Amino acid sequence: IINKRKVEVTLDITEPNFDEAKYIVDQGSSRARWKRFCSRLRNNECTKKISLRSGFHNIDIQVFDEAGNSAGRSIQVNV
Repeated sequence: IINKRKVEVTLDITEPNFDEAKYIVDQGSSRARWKRFCSRLRNNECTKKISLRSGFHNIDIQVFDEAGNSAGRSIQVNV
């Protein structure tokens, strides 16, 4: 969901050994860094509101399980 400069992202996670999810905005940017998306699930979901500057952005998301395995996804938004 995009509302002005805020993007609300909801992840549906079915991993029984979920540990945490992290995200990074515009990974090639010099100011980019990995941030925690969530570390707990409610009904197999976690939601995060991300404030962005106007323009086109790539958001990379990684979900980790307790064994350290991960799965990733990228989304593109224009705010």
